[in-house]
Amino acid sequence: MTNKSAALFGAPANSVLKVERRVGTSGTQSSSNAFFLNAPCATGPALGALAPSGTNTAGTTSYNGGKVLVRANNGSGDVKASISSASTAGEYAIGVLSLENVPSATEKFAFVKVNSVSPNFTSAGVADAKQRANAIAGDYEFWYELVGFSATSAFTEGVDLINGTIAALGDPTITDLTGLFVTKNAGVSGTNVSTGYKKGNACAAAVQ
Repeated sequence: MTNKSAALFGAPANSVLKVERRVGTSGTQSSSNAFFLNAPCATGPALGALAPSGTNTAGTTSYNGGKVLVRANNGSGDVKASISSASTAGEYAIGVLSLENVPSATEKFAFVKVNSVSPNFTSAGVADAKQRANAIAGDYEFWYELVGFSATSAFTEGVDLINGTIAALGDPTITDLTGLFVTKNAGVSGTNVSTGYKKGNACAAAVQ
């Protein structure tokens, strides 16, 4: 981002762009690194991996020599608050938030398209309240999956809990969580089950 500024987004020349990132232990930050920077999916710059700007210490701000300020945030709430504050002040700020986040009446943030596909509006321009239909359909690419498993030595109660959780997430009559869905790899079916899956490999493209 050397010598870049908010002019990338149509702002006046040399306007400051605030990048509200997360710390290194954040799953959201790890997802962002994998998707946008190909890290650690590719090994080093020679294969295309890029290091995220900023630090992993919450509350610190790095300046890149241009007009980009990169701040490390401890949680999603901090990212939302920082972007909302920037918007209120007429400034430019971007960040990555998971799709279970829905702006409240006092928050000023919005999700943007990735590769021309919105995460929370259909192709017809209709708002998707659950913020996942395009990902389930395989059109929105920026999503990752957890893998549920039980050790062979696990207690029966633990195995039942894991299996029950997977089944519940795939059944909208039991639970229907914004921004979350189950993939076909879980072995369940339902309206919020994606046909695409990555088998737990964040560096792999989804298999449809």
